[in-house]
Amino acid sequence: MRTAIFLGAGASAAEGAPIQNDLFKEYFKSVKSLPAAVREGTEGEMKKELLDFFRVMFDIDVRSIVPSSVTFPTFEEALGLLDLAELRREAFKQYELEDFGRYGNRLRLVRKFMVFAMAKVINDALNRTKRLHESLVAKLGTSGLLTDTVFISTNYDIIIDNVISRRSVNRPGENLDYGVEFTNFRRGDWSRPGPSAIPLYKLHGSLNWLYCANDNTLTLTPYEKGVID
Repeated sequence: MRTAIFLGAGASAAEGAPIQNDLFKEYFKSVKSLPAAVREGTEGEMKKELLDFFRVMFDIDVRSIVPSSVTFPTFEEALGLLDLAELRREAFKQYELEDFGRYGNRLRLVRKFMVFAMAKVINDALNRTKRLHESLVAKLGTSGLLTDTVFISTNYDIIIDNVISRRSVNRPGENLDYGVEFTNFRRGDWSRPGPSAIPLYKLHGSLNWLYCANDNTLTLTPYEKGVID
C-alpha cells in the first residue's frame, strides 16, 4: 500500500519560495535593484519586454509605481493569455505570432522571458531554504516509508527533487521516477528509473526539464534549474 504526499504552493512557500500571486511582484522588485551595467545586457532586454507587456496588456506601468503596491496577475493567468493566443493562432496588438514586421515573433519572446523571470525569482528565493523538505524525506526514510511513498507536486521548483536525488546517491534503488520519458535515457547519460524508484509526478512541469518544441521531447537536467542555466 502506498502513501501519497501532495505538495502545493504552501509547501514551497514554507521553504521561502513566493506564491503565484507574488511572482511578478518579486521579479520587478529584484530587477529594480540590479546594477545599471547588468540591466543593459540580456537581463535588460528581458526586463524591457516584460515591462512593455504588462503596460500594454494589463495597464500596469511598473516604471512609475512601486511593485509591492500593485496587484499583478498570477503567473498562470499571464502565461495563459500567451498560450491561448498561440493555440488559436491569434495575436494581440504589437504582439504577433509570425516573423514579420517590427514585432516579429514577439509573442513567443515574451512567453520565454516570462518563464525565465519565474525561474529566476524561485531560484533566488530557494537559496534561503529552511530544509523542511529534507526533514520530511529523512523522517520517511527512517520510518521505512519512503520507498512506499508517491509524491505529487504542482510546483515548478526542484526542492523535493534534489532532496530525494541527493539521498539516492548512496541508495541507488531510491532514485526518482518522474513518470515521463526523457531524451537522456536514450543517450545513456541518465539512468532510467528502476522498479524501486520513488515516484514524483509534477503536474505543471519542472525547472529541471527542458522542452524541445521541434521534436516534442523533454531533457532532464538533474540537480539543476535547466530553464535558467
